[in-house]
Amino acid sequence: MSEKVDYFSAVALEFGKSCQMRWPRLWVAESIPISLWQELGRLGFLGLSTPQSFGGQGMSVEDIAHVSRVFARSLGVQGLIMAVQSHNLMADWVLGKFGSPQQQNAFWPKISKGEATIAFAVSEKGAGAHPKKLSSTAVREGDGWRLNGQKAYVTNGPIASVFCIVAIAEKTDVRNKFQAFLVSRESSGLEIFESEEVTYLKPSGHASLSFKNLYVPESARLTNLEDVYPNIVKPLRDHEDAASVRAQLGAYERIANSLARYAKELSIAGKIAARLRAIALCLDHDCTAEGLLAARAILSDVSSMVHALIAENSGVLDEGDTVLAHDLIKLGKVASYAIDARFTLFGNNLRYCT
Repeated sequence: MSEKVDYFSAVALEFGKSCQMRWPRLWVAESIPISLWQELGRLGFLGLSTPQSFGGQGMSVEDIAHVSRVFARSLGVQGLIMAVQSHNLMADWVLGKFGSPQQQNAFWPKISKGEATIAFAVSEKGAGAHPKKLSSTAVREGDGWRLNGQKAYVTNGPIASVFCIVAIAEKTDVRNKFQAFLVSRESSGLEIFESEEVTYLKPSGHASLSFKNLYVPESARLTNLEDVYPNIVKPLRDHEDAASVRAQLGAYERIANSLARYAKELSIAGKIAARLRAIALCLDHDCTAEGLLAARAILSDVSSMVHALIAENSGVLDEGDTVLAHDLIKLGKVASYAIDARFTLFGNNLRYCT
């Protein structure tokens, strides 16, 4: 690993240890304290993916994943880890992969300091991110677009200054075609609500959006691709997995270490730790979609073991680690339909093996 990864991993280790003393019981906080977010910006954690020419660190997703693992193990508050990770990944994915030079110049300098955050808004209540079930629309009007619809479960929505809203731009008999737009929080016609459905992963916030006759100029469109869904939305899961699986790995390592303090739990701690070791080896040697799927399969096994343990003995972990365990279990069920579809595809491929 690079010196930069080693440096930020060391900072994450020490900051994670001190964070809960400075900002106690973050796992019940309704929002991220402003002073904490500013400190993360000062330390450089909010500009990990932003290019150095814009004030960031220019780190790859794989580099950020390694830092996230250490940070998650040290801190033990998965909601905050998720907020920082999403802040960096959206800056890399939305702006780095698809943003215009004008959009990059407008947002990257602020993002690296934590003065701006991009939240990705694709999912809708009752539809998830399934392209056939989404209903928000974008209609051309003059030199811009008129947006109508609603979004839900928007990670970092409460602190976002910009939303990347995905909406149907063309309906066809075969499949809908989508466009994405960068929409300012202050835009007329945009309403933001605290999400009532996502009550875990505190202090990370989730929001719901409602936009009626929201007009945006052509310059707000993220890319000139004919359909952003197969190019931006669908591959995003793999992009996020590359970092989030290592972050979950670090959090489960923390839980295994906590269990190892008790002699009667040494066996289960060892079984969990062995599986976590297998995940780490898998990720280190195979970062393909298949490798990530293998890691997820083992992670699901670990989740089941932890769930069974805390169900039988609710007092085996302290309050913070108990909340952490529940957050990880729920996090593993997010977008389960998409993950199951990948397992189905993986299994279907076996039918043609000789």
